[in-house]
Amino acid sequence: MAGISARSASQTLPREPGRRLRINALSDAARLVLGPVIARYSAEHPDVDLEVVVQDAMVDIVGEGFDAGIRFGDRVPEDMIAMPLGDPLLWVMVASPAYLEAAGVPESPEDLARHRCIGMRTGTGAMYHWELGAGTAARTLNLTWSAVVDESALAIDIARNHGGIAYCLRERVADLIEAGQLREVLPRWSSPGEAFHIYYPSRRQQPEALRRFITMIRDEARTGGAQRPTSVNNG
Repeated sequence: MAGISARSASQTLPREPGRRLRINALSDAARLVLGPVIARYSAEHPDVDLEVVVQDAMVDIVGEGFDAGIRFGDRVPEDMIAMPLGDPLLWVMVASPAYLEAAGVPESPEDLARHRCIGMRTGTGAMYHWELGAGTAARTLNLTWSAVVDESALAIDIARNHGGIAYCLRERVADLIEAGQLREVLPRWSSPGEAFHIYYPSRRQQPEALRRFITMIRDEARTGGAQRPTSVNNG
């Protein structure tokens, strides 16, 4: 678990109620949308104590004292108010050019069984089975993993160091693909998934500090890197 804190210079002045804001965020969301938001929010609201805890494991945000959480839409608890941040996301498979040169380039999903594939545990602790494609062509693969991790940054780093094929959000690896350090594997089998959502408990009156944070993060998501294409061609 990692923490990112932004606090005003003076800690001696009394705070108004609701001026402390705690957010629990999935690591992918933190890396893709929160940096610019935290910088801007801290500059515009120096009187708010803002704390962002980056954590992939699912937590009870109310019980743990958070004002809001950020997760994929299908991971939001049903009793929460949730709002999407940007468009659906695109999941891809990537590997280094050196790995593909040595192991061969997969030509179909079935070929993945002969490759070193990097598995991922979800925030609930369950293994995530790769979802490929969309619509009637969609399929879910349960592979034999060469390694299992619980954080996408590590899976990407293993792939970048020629350790196999990783499954991740395309936006997390766009720069590495452009730089030639990674290549997409079976790009026609990329899969659209749920957008990031920010969620919070149902309350009659939303704290002003949280309302402004939500407005700012939704603006960033609409115009920033979290927007992904929604169409996938499996032809």
